[in-house]
Amino acid sequence: MARSRDGELFLSFLPAISERAATTARRAMRDWGLQRRSKRSLEELARMYRQTFGDG
Repeated sequence: MARSRDGELFLSFLPAISERAATTARRAMRDWGLQRRSKRSLEELARMYRQTFGDG
C-alpha cells in the first residue's frame, strides 16, 4: 500500500527490474524487429525468444 499526495491509500507496484536493466531489455527487443515478423505466430515468436526470457 502507498499513500497519495492527498493522503489516500492505493496499491503500488514496484517492478523487480532496475531501470537500467529494463532499458537494456527494451533495446534488445527493439533490435529483434518483431514488427517485421508479423507473419509468425505467437507460438513461433515464443519459441524463438524463450531462452532470452529465462525459460530456455
